[in-house]
Amino acid sequence: MRLDLFRSRPFAVASGASLAYGAALFATMLLGVLFMTDAWNYSALEAGLAMSPAALVTAAVGIGIGRLPVAIAPRTMVAGGSALVAASTAVLALLIDTEPRFWTLWLPTGTVMGIGVGMATVGISSAAALSVVPRHFAAATGMVMAARQVGGGLGIAATAVIVAEVSGTGAQPYAAVYWFATAVNLAAAVGGLALRVAPPPLPRPRPPPGPSKETDDDLPAAPDPRPAPTRRPCRSHCPCRLP
Repeated sequence: MRLDLFRSRPFAVASGASLAYGAALFATMLLGVLFMTDAWNYSALEAGLAMSPAALVTAAVGIGIGRLPVAIAPRTMVAGGSALVAASTAVLALLIDTEPRFWTLWLPTGTVMGIGVGMATVGISSAAALSVVPRHFAAATGMVMAARQVGGGLGIAATAVIVAEVSGTGAQPYAAVYWFATAVNLAAAVGGLALRVAPPPLPRPRPPPGPSKETDDDLPAAPDPRPAPTRRPCRSHCPCRLP
């Protein structure tokens, strides 16, 4: 545990946003399965399949952000992604009821939620890595993920308390949890606005291979086209024959 990393304000803000984001994410994931199996009478397999589109969208967004031709600031990703998730949970809190509405309600909101979760996940990890020196990248990433797991535990505990304590029939206890997730996601969005780190640099394209530039000194000497001079045989009185 590198507690000294919290001296960096951007890292502390990223960790707080990760805590809030994890609480809302885990609460929403658990609540979706509980709601569909209880209120909509889905089987466990049907509920799992209904949750899959949002997970697939999250994965696609996470991969696609890294391939964009322009770099997006972590602040934009965290604030924008958390705001999208908050909007999705608010719509679910307002509109869910005991009548199954997968195509008209669950799938559209799940798609928007998946986009937001993908943006927030990449943004928080990028903010944590960019807020410390390179030799602490691994420690910063691990600690911000640990903050998300702690937030997830708190979110699941809050879900159990709210569902047990909120009186009402049908979808009312579940709507209360979605309102809780909306508030926590808004807190993560506000934390994202407080991030002040530069976007990660884009990799520079490599120049295409071409002929190497050689100087005249590097080139081999051209052969002399003139024939080599022949030496005539010496005469008897030539000085070179003298002892």
